This record gives sequence, structure tokens and C-alpha cells, in this order.
Amino acid sequence: MQMTDSLPIACTLTPGELQDRGAEWRALTRYLDQTTLIPGGLSITFKKLDGVEPELQRLIALEAECCAWMTFALLQGQGGLELTITADGEDGQRAARETFAYLIA
Repeated sequence: MQMTDSLPIACTLTPGELQDRGAEWRALTRYLDQTTLIPGGLSITFKKLDGVEPELQRLIALEAECCAWMTFALLQGQGGLELTITADGEDGQRAARETFAYLIA
């Protein structure tokens, strides 16, 4: 376990829960428009279609519980829904990107 400035880089989900959560995120890839690496992590733009925003908000709330070391922000832009996922430090940035590698286009 490594430490960021204040929180350990660790997920509290069991392996089964992690697999289920990953499947929920992967289900949203059909709405994926663009992924960009940014300082601290990544920015993911989803198409703004019915049902996408509430599902993103639900998953963000769940992730905030199990992976408190990451910061999630969802903004509505002209191009769609922009989700940023970031973490402190080089280790945090790398871990955030690796955690959501399947969303990197």
C-alpha cells in the first residue's frame, strides 16, 4: 500500500465486487466519446444521452466510497459529459489511470 499526501492508494472492494463494478463502467463505454490523459489522471467525455448522467453520478458516488484517494468531477460541456478522475502525486496519477485503463480510448 502506498500513500498519497493524505490517503492510502487502496480500493476497499472485494475481488468479486471489483469485477462487478468494472462491468458497470464497461457498460458505459458505448457512450464514450473521448479520453484524454491530464495532469493527475484522465478526462473522459461521454455522449449526453438519456440515462448516462444518472448512471455516471451513481458510479461516481460508489467509487468515492471505495477509492477515496481519487477525486471525481462530472461537468456538462458542449461536447457532452466530462468526467475527470484525478489523484495526488505520481503514484496516484498512475493508479487512477490504471484503474480506469479500459476507458482509455
